[in-house]
Amino acid sequence: MSIGGSSVALLKDVPEMGAARAFLPGGIFEELQRSIDPQAQRIVLAAERAADHPVFGMVHTLADARAFMEFHVWCVWDFMSLAKAVQIAVGCYHVPWIPPQSAALVAAIDKVIADEETDRGPDGRIQSHFEIYLDAMEDAGASTLAIRRFVHLLRDRAPISEALDKSGAPKSAAEFVKTTMNFALAPAHISISAFCLGREELVPNMTRTFLRNLPREQRHLERFFWYLHRHVELDTDSHGPLTAELFRSIVGDNSLRRGEALQAAVEAISARGRYLDAIAEMLRQR
Repeated sequence: MSIGGSSVALLKDVPEMGAARAFLPGGIFEELQRSIDPQAQRIVLAAERAADHPVFGMVHTLADARAFMEFHVWCVWDFMSLAKAVQIAVGCYHVPWIPPQSAALVAAIDKVIADEETDRGPDGRIQSHFEIYLDAMEDAGASTLAIRRFVHLLRDRAPISEALDKSGAPKSAAEFVKTTMNFALAPAHISISAFCLGREELVPNMTRTFLRNLPREQRHLERFFWYLHRHVELDTDSHGPLTAELFRSIVGDNSLRRGEALQAAVEAISARGRYLDAIAEMLRQR
């Protein structure tokens, strides 16, 4: 099966390894990079370390990719809960409807949600990125049993913790998901900070590094390459700038709110680092 060209073709626009540390132009990380505030510098350093994490050079074979995907899929799922939390915070999604405080902010997050939840996939079908990722896992021969069981339990209204326990989620995945859910249930400035700095501006740098190290001739990974490449494209060209706009509008210049938001960013990026450490350890022990 050929999806959107070969793996090599998908890599043609991905910058070389050294470019992974360049932050989104006009983004929040770039702003923090210029700051002399120690907290801002801690965030930048943590983001740079995440982009260069050793795990992104440890996937050499199809078997490695399967193992990686079985862990990484939990990040793909919980991303949407964090995105939905931001959407709910800025818009009106109940009856009776009332006008939102900022239609521009609603437009920004709705654009992100539309792309993530109803994108046109590599074979032309309209799917969420989570569904595309599950298809990519199945293409590669990775097991989707645990994550599908988790979603089934949620459909039956099981609490998150119970669904994680009963589904057989890896311990490190369960810890990461619980951290994300805490951000999703927090005040809006906390949620948007975790979303912007812990996801939309962070992920493209990590993904560029990963793409440079993945095996390029594994035909069973074509859909996985498509997914990764699509996220570099969307997060760099659209989602990153949109979430930076959301961050600036929601966090604002209030010093207390900004301090709490930056602390949330530290915690979000640190949680990602711990999860990447766990995935790397899993790959070493295979």
